[in-house]
Amino acid sequence: MPSESTHRDASLHPERNRPARGPFAPQIIAILALLSALNAGIGAVDNARIRLIVSASCVFLAYRASKKGSSGWTWILAATGFIYFPFVPLNLSPEMWSYVYMATIVLLAATFNLFGKRDISEQEISLFKSDDR
Repeated sequence: MPSESTHRDASLHPERNRPARGPFAPQIIAILALLSALNAGIGAVDNARIRLIVSASCVFLAYRASKKGSSGWTWILAATGFIYFPFVPLNLSPEMWSYVYMATIVLLAATFNLFGKRDISEQEISLFKSDDR
């Protein structure tokens, strides 16, 4: 039977009991959007939607990379987000866009390793140490 102090600690720190969220949602959403664009001939409206989805995903991933302290990935993902920003006109042929889409899929797949492991902050480590007493 759990002691009262264990129950009290769990109520003070509900994030410990929360199941881990999938850290790959932005990559998966962007990759699926790009794959759908590669599979079907899309119109201008759908192209703008896909560019908005990929741009938002890349900017969010750039933010997460900056929080992890990875400046190289931050700049790469921010530049990719800028390329896909739908209000910046890039007049590429459909064939060129398909090459850009494939390169972006590879880039986003490479970020799975970057965001794969959840870092434990120093504050969480100190909480675990204080529980051992």
